[in-house]
Amino acid sequence: MLKFTKLFPLFGLLVLAPPAPSPSSPGPLGTSPSSDPAARQPFDRRDVGPQGSEHPQPSTLRLGMTRADVRDAFGAAEGCVSTRTQRVFTMLECSDAEASLIAVRYLYRRKTADNEFELQVFFAPDVRESHLHPVGRVTSITIIADKGSTPIELLNELPELAALCRNGCSAYGECTLRPEVTIVAEHATQEERQAADGAAAGWSRSGPNEVRWFPAASFELEGRCDPLGRSRADRSWLSQKSTQIRITVTGGVLMRMMQPLGALSPGENKR
Repeated sequence: MLKFTKLFPLFGLLVLAPPAPSPSSPGPLGTSPSSDPAARQPFDRRDVGPQGSEHPQPSTLRLGMTRADVRDAFGAAEGCVSTRTQRVFTMLECSDAEASLIAVRYLYRRKTADNEFELQVFFAPDVRESHLHPVGRVTSITIIADKGSTPIELLNELPELAALCRNGCSAYGECTLRPEVTIVAEHATQEERQAADGAAAGWSRSGPNEVRWFPAASFELEGRCDPLGRSRADRSWLSQKSTQIRITVTGGVLMRMMQPLGALSPGENKR
């Protein structure tokens, strides 16, 4: 669930606190498949490795990965960017920035046959096992696309997004200042659910009487909509283009705040 310049106000509503600059923002949860055949949107579950890169990266960035996991899979980042001011730091400056309590996202790049993406990875301390020696884990991934694409096209193109719908997923729409579509992995595996718990370790963990966390991705769409309710989300939003996506987690309690758009069905890439 997820915001960029507004920085996940939905989660602020959940915890009844004002929104603050954060790398994560929850979105909605749950829906039933649409009975309208035309409403079923195909996507291709194949992983897409970067093309045109000197160092192919078939690995996929996932929530819950440690700093060591990311470094082993992707090597050193290009640098980092402040979550508040958007100032870009070199890798030599990143450790000093974090030591100065500047929240940063680490920068990676991925190329496909049709597009180029900047992946901004945020690590947060997971204190579930140790408060004195917390493990830094990926809690959100902000993706900036060079060229605008629809959510369905992006699900086909980026393995980080395709992984959310490997076992089926659902779409939701929300109107703030811009229309936004959130894709929720409601049928995530136990391992993926545990990773989502790790990403939300600073909030609350899943349990019988606690928030259940699911991996999700929010797409900020081009154009504007009316936040007072005159712009109603519908399936046509899945055909609008986006250049900004955020992968994080969402809790089921937020599903009532968004408009269900139905299930996305696995199928062949028909682009």
